[in-house]
Amino acid sequence: MANSQGSAPPFVSPSAATPQVRQRSRRRAAGEDQPAVAQETALQPLEQLAHEVRNPLNVMLNRSRMLLADPDELNSNQLHHVEEIIESGLQMMRLIDSMLELPLIISGQLALRTIPIVPANAIADAVAPLEPLAAVRQQQLIVIPTEAVTEVYADPVRLGQILNNLILNAVKFTQKGGTIEVGARSGPDCTVEFFVRDNGPGIAKKYHEAIFQPVFQVANKKSHRQHGIGLGLALARQLARLHGGDIWVDSVWRKGSTFWVRLPGVVSATRGTSPASSSRSPIIAPKEAGSS
Repeated sequence: MANSQGSAPPFVSPSAATPQVRQRSRRRAAGEDQPAVAQETALQPLEQLAHEVRNPLNVMLNRSRMLLADPDELNSNQLHHVEEIIESGLQMMRLIDSMLELPLIISGQLALRTIPIVPANAIADAVAPLEPLAAVRQQQLIVIPTEAVTEVYADPVRLGQILNNLILNAVKFTQKGGTIEVGARSGPDCTVEFFVRDNGPGIAKKYHEAIFQPVFQVANKKSHRQHGIGLGLALARQLARLHGGDIWVDSVWRKGSTFWVRLPGVVSATRGTSPASSSRSPIIAPKEAGSS
């Protein structure tokens, strides 16, 4: 999605907008227990290093995406190299986020700042940074209209991370010239279900749960390479469950995949309190979700 000048919007790391260091300082000032303080202190050097790495990464990604603003100026080899730069940069950014945040989620120290969010806006924000990469791969990255879907109650930064992870995986694993669809629909019990659907190689049923484990590897028989997707998906699932939601996949080998994210919708004031203050049980993904 280009701006009024026709150039691509700058890439911003989803976690870059999260003031983790300041948040932890406030918790320490509030007198948290010593083990939590010790863990936070141990993470501070890693956070500083991550900040220093993100800055040049953002420059590299933004400059690479500027090259794609006029792809006719590049030959096929140059386009391929730019594609590799963007894909590798995004993977590194995602790895940094996952390494920092998975321990915090597991230990219950990552706080959400939930607000009502229009699903169409969240999808547009997640799709925009990945459109140039999909274009280089000659993929159709299609946003399905979601005007009739209720607002979702979520942390905008974390929802962006979830969707960005799923879309990036779809772009990465779908063949050149493939199709990726992103949208949302109303789910059961006043929930919203986001989906990322592709016509890529698909995932065998025996791996439908394993892919959400950290550092799971998928073998590519053609290239004899191992592709790691677990950290991003593991983080996405943990973030969804932190919202009281979940993530699952519908996929058949060689017939594409659909990843689903079910999150609480905004509850009408006439029906009760918002999901953030309610005591309802977490949303559990269906064992066998039907693809639509």
